[in-house]
Amino acid sequence: GQGIVGAGGVPSSVVSASPGVFHIDPPTAASSNLGFPSVDPPSGTIGSGGSYNVPPGDPVPRDVQNFTYSSVTVGAGATLVFTGSGQLNLNAINVTGGTVRVDGSEVTLVLDTLDTDVNSSFISNASKLKIYGTGNGTFRFAKNNVVNTSQNPAALKLILKGTNSLTLKKDNAFYGAIYAPDALVTVDSNLSWGRVRLMTTRVIFGSFLRK
Repeated sequence: GQGIVGAGGVPSSVVSASPGVFHIDPPTAASSNLGFPSVDPPSGTIGSGGSYNVPPGDPVPRDVQNFTYSSVTVGAGATLVFTGSGQLNLNAINVTGGTVRVDGSEVTLVLDTLDTDVNSSFISNASKLKIYGTGNGTFRFAKNNVVNTSQNPAALKLILKGTNSLTLKKDNAFYGAIYAPDALVTVDSNLSWGRVRLMTTRVIFGSFLRK
């Protein structure tokens, strides 16, 4: 895609890329600086049920509006399916070898932490999924495990407050929009930017905004 740096900036000094990472269009400098509004995640009540360890076996469906736990761990062989529509506030979702699937139509997740390891999957079948970071934790998608099945970037939005860090690691193919005006965002290893799918299977389709 196209990289745009602040007015007066020198793109070659601001934008750097590891071997194998490329921009289809050369980075340019903006004619004037833009204002980036701060992120204000939606308020909500975190459940009082403590941590929920999803059992392995058949997928476990849970409606987002009736989920009473404060955090979730999804281990090897386990699958948690969020159904319904609405907003769910949680301290953390940790996926350690399992799968989280969002099947609701319009879902908003408000989280301190979202962490998936290399053997995990995070799959969105939702028509619209917004994931807010509160600024109190980190977000990590490891390996090839964040999947927006619609392949429509508008259907998945990551919106991070403050200095939350976001890591998109090796071999991800990411379809979505990222708004992280103050966050430390790391695009790691074999993941590259692109607008034409045939050019690479490890790309970001959509938009990525930060200061």
